[in-house]
Amino acid sequence: MNAQTAVDNFYQNKEAATGASDQDKALAEFEHVVAALTANGVNVHVLEDTREPHT
Repeated sequence: MNAQTAVDNFYQNKEAATGASDQDKALAEFEHVVAALTANGVNVHVLEDTREPHT
């Protein structure tokens, strides 16, 4: 985070800089959606991706 530009830059803030990474947030949201779908009777198949090839 750049303290000088954070003053007037909407996309920079202390909370975002010290919080979970975007990947962590995306994973938490994904898991929430899977849980909601499952709770409503939808069968969900979650597959593990491989490192190669990069997708």
